[in-house]
Amino acid sequence: MYDRILNIIRSAVRKSEYDITKHAKLEMNKDGLTILDLEQIILKGQIVQHQKDSRTGENKYLIQAALSEVKAIAVVKITLTGYPVVITVYCF
Repeated sequence: MYDRILNIIRSAVRKSEYDITKHAKLEMNKDGLTILDLEQIILKGQIVQHQKDSRTGENKYLIQAALSEVKAIAVVKITLTGYPVVITVYCF
């Protein structure tokens, strides 16, 4: 259902044309995740939920994937200019 969006995000990750918020970096550190883990979540995962940011109106996508022993989610928004930004990342 979100194949086109996921392909846009994955393409940006492959070209290192995306940003990571400070919050996402802090959450990655808390969960012991690396940039490579984040990229694997996006490259191997699937969009499990779509949300609309109530403040900005931007679309946010929750991308879920299994890493070695845990499942993880990366929340990625597409800015109004079409640039992907990782808002947060967490394990569960």
